[in-house]
Amino acid sequence: MKNIRETTPIYIFSNFLKLVLLAILPAVALGFTSVDHSNVTLFLRYLSNPNFVLRDYLYIEVLNYFSFFNFSERWWLFLIASALACVSLSFILANVQRHMRLGVDNFSGTYKFGVRLLPSCALFVVIAVLSHQIFTLIATGLAYLVSYFVVDSVINLTITVVLQIVAKLAYVMLASLFLCTLPAIQCEGFRLNMAANYSIKIVSKYYYKVAFTLTYVYLFTTVVYYVLPIYLDGLKEVISSLYFLMWIIYLPTYAERIYALFEDVERKDLKKNIWRSR
Repeated sequence: MKNIRETTPIYIFSNFLKLVLLAILPAVALGFTSVDHSNVTLFLRYLSNPNFVLRDYLYIEVLNYFSFFNFSERWWLFLIASALACVSLSFILANVQRHMRLGVDNFSGTYKFGVRLLPSCALFVVIAVLSHQIFTLIATGLAYLVSYFVVDSVINLTITVVLQIVAKLAYVMLASLFLCTLPAIQCEGFRLNMAANYSIKIVSKYYYKVAFTLTYVYLFTTVVYYVLPIYLDGLKEVISSLYFLMWIIYLPTYAERIYALFEDVERKDLKKNIWRSR
């Protein structure tokens, strides 16, 4: 387990061009159509308003700010981008799985296996996004309740941000248990519910290592995602696209990597990989 964080970025680095080609289109589409999560001045603008009352904005802007969903006029473009992301995830999972288990490092056969996995991948993504929204709604509702008892706007905003951070970290830690669901569908032929149970079974043995890795990556990338646009305001869409590109590539690669590790599968791709960990 000591190499679990090391080998995933090494694999991505070694196969970067291939993975980028599979992920670039949905990443750019999401980056230019998603909700603007990157403008931290949202809160600064409220703090500069002496008549600011948190609950006046909570479900109009604060919820939208922390949500995956897009409530703008381009919502239909966001749905198309999300569909493209599901296709990309399926193809990356298929390609990485074939590469690691068979040592096949090309796109031949990826289409067939990717299409086969697509329905399960799309359903899994929908469940994951809806679950994230539930966590966001709970945090927003708690902040809304607190706003009736705390008058100070600075304290209100602080509590709101803290609650949202805690909710997202709780979501990441819970989602860690289901990380190997799609690889289990690929390799074992399980249905989604059986694959989810199997993922919990194998991940729970190393849960803290997996949860720590995902939490660390999430915190690092999110801080960059929120803070960098303050200094590079004109590149918000580019930064957002890179953020989605990283996750579309990282999550399926990491899932396939740790599934092979937990199942003690011989990594055929490592035989020709000069970056192999020792």
